[in-house]
Amino acid sequence: MPEFYLGDDVVLLAADREGIEPFESALADTTKKEKASSHLTASGTSHEFHIGGSEARVELIKGHVIWRLSDEKACEILDRLAGLKASKVPSHHYVDINSPAETLILSVEEYLDAFWLNQD
Repeated sequence: MPEFYLGDDVVLLAADREGIEPFESALADTTKKEKASSHLTASGTSHEFHIGGSEARVELIKGHVIWRLSDEKACEILDRLAGLKASKVPSHHYVDINSPAETLILSVEEYLDAFWLNQD
């Protein structure tokens, strides 16, 4: 999302409470030592998760997202998602990443009907 947060670009993951479950599950599976990658398709977008290295990169391709995360960053995202699921109100958390922007916004029950989310 260009110029989304205080004029800075961000990566935005917006979902309802039910939609965050499969994302969280796929990411959690990837953090298990015997499985270094996993895959999820949701709402027409394929998500591919890879754990390893020291950077947190999100590669955005039309209809496909590749999440390349360190163990620590994956655990941080899982912790933030747990907090969002526990909240009774629409909420979000910020996570520092390396690319393609410096901020990942994890959002539950926010931005779901925003017109710009469904544009090419």
